[in-house]
Amino acid sequence: MLFVVDTSCLIVLQKLGWLDELRQPDDTFLCPTKVIHELKNNKTLLKWINKGIVGVVKVEKPISITAISTTDAEVISLALERGAGILSEDKELGKKAERLGISVYNLASLFMLFYQYGRIDQRGCLKRLRTLADEKFISQTLYRQLLMSIKS
Repeated sequence: MLFVVDTSCLIVLQKLGWLDELRQPDDTFLCPTKVIHELKNNKTLLKWINKGIVGVVKVEKPISITAISTTDAEVISLALERGAGILSEDKELGKKAERLGISVYNLASLFMLFYQYGRIDQRGCLKRLRTLADEKFISQTLYRQLLMSIKS
């Protein structure tokens, strides 16, 4: 699968120590250059990105979208250009992208997707979801809903 990653997702992955979760042989992760500009003071993330795990790509045809940042608009533009899904924790970006027919995943839904495709086992998925709930990146209600879908 092809994903465009947003700043919010990369920061959460870094906070949880999960950056290497994006090392999936069947997936490609890209980010527009504006994401890199937002991360300019985060030397750890920039060093990690420079390893080539996430490709940095210039947007060819940026679109203008109201009520979101120019970086978020670039994320959406790149996803449209490449036919990619978006990986982001930003709800406003997600709403705008979904209105344009782009699939949007937050980290919880990404791990559910990895589980559904057999890339991580049930135990690993449950552990990641529990951590996301404990660290308040997802609500307890969403956590319970995801547990029910895994166990059914």
